[in-house]
Amino acid sequence: MSLRVNVSSTRCKARTKAGGLCKARPTSDGFCSIHSDPEHGAELGRRSGECRRLPKSALLALVPPKTAGDLHNALGQIFSKVSAGEVDVKVGRSLAYIASVLVKTTELSDHEIRLRAIEQMMKSIKSMEDKG
Repeated sequence: MSLRVNVSSTRCKARTKAGGLCKARPTSDGFCSIHSDPEHGAELGRRSGECRRLPKSALLALVPPKTAGDLHNALGQIFSKVSAGEVDVKVGRSLAYIASVLVKTTELSDHEIRLRAIEQMMKSIKSMEDKG
């Protein structure tokens, strides 16, 4: 004994732009809620687009930090502007990531400067020993 299910009663009668059947559940008229009222579907699409749109915020102009103190101050500005809603959270996240990279490169730069200074001192000590 085979059981046959009427596909048209469990799926919307409309076709997609690609030509396939709509897979949504139908309402009493045989179409899903989007296909039975296309204006409602358009309104839902509009609302979805509006909520995904980034809020218009003032541009955040920051001076490129050269020291750890500059970076600390810049992060403080970003923190206060994100928490006040003046800057989008995604922008704040991106800037925080960039700041973490800046911290690492600042550390490397400081180590290079210190290493060069030590090497210079060692050369001068060695040259003094060779003379003396």
